[in-house]
Amino acid sequence: MTSLLIARESAPEQRYSFPVPYGWYRLMLSDELQVGEVQTVRFFGQEWVLFRDANQKVGMFEPHCPHLGAHLGVGGKVDGELLRCPFHNWGFDHQGFCRQIPYARSLSPKLTHEPVLKGLPVIEANRMIWAWFHRDGTAPMWEVPNVPEARAPGWLTRHDPAFEIRTIAQEIAENSVDAAHLKYVHGQEAPLDVGSCYTGHLRTTALSGPMSIEDSQGQPIECEFSVDFEQSGPGIQVVRLSRHVSLVMLITITPVEAELTHLQFSFLHPDYGDDPIRQALVDDLIQEQIGERGQYVGVVADLPIWNNKIYHHRPLLCDGDGKIMEFRRWFSQFYE
Repeated sequence: MTSLLIARESAPEQRYSFPVPYGWYRLMLSDELQVGEVQTVRFFGQEWVLFRDANQKVGMFEPHCPHLGAHLGVGGKVDGELLRCPFHNWGFDHQGFCRQIPYARSLSPKLTHEPVLKGLPVIEANRMIWAWFHRDGTAPMWEVPNVPEARAPGWLTRHDPAFEIRTIAQEIAENSVDAAHLKYVHGQEAPLDVGSCYTGHLRTTALSGPMSIEDSQGQPIECEFSVDFEQSGPGIQVVRLSRHVSLVMLITITPVEAELTHLQFSFLHPDYGDDPIRQALVDDLIQEQIGERGQYVGVVADLPIWNNKIYHHRPLLCDGDGKIMEFRRWFSQFYE
């Protein structure tokens, strides 16, 4: 698993009363789970076992065998398309059925007519492994958005370590509509009042305009600045930036516990190796999003706030706060 950057500020306990919202969530990069490998992971308030079978297919299940309770992630093995229990070698398929018990003369109807091992729908997209979580077991309601740049020739990808934050998914996503904080937390000269369009599970925003930036030598560059933003459910944001260079940000938000969330950035951009000026500009743009560059500070400035704030269901707002309540009404669907 990717290493974590943990913000260690103390925080009050039980600050939120929301369940884990349903949606698709990033678990790990595809190449972090090899064929024949079994891993124990913790998401959505419990442990799960991930495995990749001989046909490259990934499965995700609750960790304990329904037979006598052995932990499938401690000594469990992949056998073709089956996950084998380390205790009695029972074999489970990707639907959670027990398909083979080496010492049984026959399988009971309960084992052959219904799944006995609880799992989550898992897919691979954009070179990542994703799980669909719904506390009621409802099947996926939409697809993970395709990011063609993840496999496009001539594009490079950089995966930054995850931030582990003591907050919930909604609080992180809400920042993108909190216009006023951009100036006081991130150093923007003036807050942006950008409206969003809400359609089902999608939230989209688009803006553009002229901008002047400096190259690595301090020389001004006049360019057109544009942002195309799409949030797909609570856990996935795809942001396409253009500012003399092109940059795609895949921002993922994954609940670990009730009030513990992983925030991770993957950056995709054309290979500017033959153009040192553009390469420096894209490096600067990435640094602005996560770290600190000049007057601009990225997500690191949000960490102590998220780790210590509480949630007001009826906040006191002013006319410059942006459309926070509109966002909250849209997000509330994922708790239903």
